[in-house]
Amino acid sequence: MTNLQGVRSVLVVDDERSVRNLTEAVLSSYGYSVLVAEDAFAAIELLRRTPRQVSLVLLDLSMPGMRAEDAIQEIHRCWPGTRIVLSSGYGETEVLDRFRGMPLAGFVPKPYTPAQLAGKIKAAMGQEEIAGWDPIPSTQCAGAFRAAEGLDLKPVEFLMQVGREAEEAL
Repeated sequence: MTNLQGVRSVLVVDDERSVRNLTEAVLSSYGYSVLVAEDAFAAIELLRRTPRQVSLVLLDLSMPGMRAEDAIQEIHRCWPGTRIVLSSGYGETEVLDRFRGMPLAGFVPKPYTPAQLAGKIKAAMGQEEIAGWDPIPSTQCAGAFRAAEGLDLKPVEFLMQVGREAEEAL
């Protein structure tokens, strides 16, 4: 039998409380340190504020607020060493085709058993430490966080606004 135990930190992002709670309990039982967020905005804010190294984000594909594509881009841009695994009730082929070229470490189809979830997380983590992980956001993101605090914007909203303006300028 494969050892599915883990020791790293995982952020579970899902708008369904029951899924968050069950996933947190499952991953905790396998030894992971688990944080939870109800949407992508809360997840990015949690990543920004937590002193813990978050090795992997388990991101639900369909949530209100921010699109999964935008969340993936923001997480990858600000915390480039953090692995991202998508979770969805949609088929794996359909999801992976939609997200081709995005920095994903894996996909977990819903519904999943505890062993399936732990196996996918373990596989996404790999055996080696994540190279290049920086618990402090990239310089660009850290500056945006400071600037947003002086405005009446959440840092994530500010980052997305800056990103859109930069894309439009190109």
